[in-house]
Amino acid sequence: MDKELKLLINKYGKRAVDDLKTKLVSDRTHASGDTLDSIAYSVKGSNIVIEFDPSVNILDEGLNAGQRISVSGSQGIIRWMKAKGIRPRFAKGTVTERDYKASAFLIARAIRNRGTIARFGYRGSDILSIFDNNSSFGTDLMNDLDVWAQNKVDKLLNNI
Repeated sequence: MDKELKLLINKYGKRAVDDLKTKLVSDRTHASGDTLDSIAYSVKGSNIVIEFDPSVNILDEGLNAGQRISVSGSQGIIRWMKAKGIRPRFAKGTVTERDYKASAFLIARAIRNRGTIARFGYRGSDILSIFDNNSSFGTDLMNDLDVWAQNKVDKLLNNI
């Protein structure tokens, strides 16, 4: 692979990770840091592969009313509650795991009835839109690829 293209791919891989983490923080859609820590990139051939926890997809798209949350999702709700310092309302004195499970069940039911994230209109935060073609990330990437391609063509023509 061309050295300049490799540098360009790594530049945008790092930028994608940084931009996604920044968006999560600015949207206040991170809690424990597990989601932030899960974001990474790798290079497969000439492709940038952005890897992240499945919760990023839920944050992006949200869960629509009527969608069920799995048992493992309830565990995620409990982890979120603990990370955010959310205490079950009906717990008196010491909070037990049972109190958290009951609250997670009620939160899951509310999500099933209304959808996720009230401040985003019970939809997702559309966080992955930062990678759209007309976003600053997309336009910068396309511009840099155009410059790289033009330089490559110029070098080829100069060697004729």
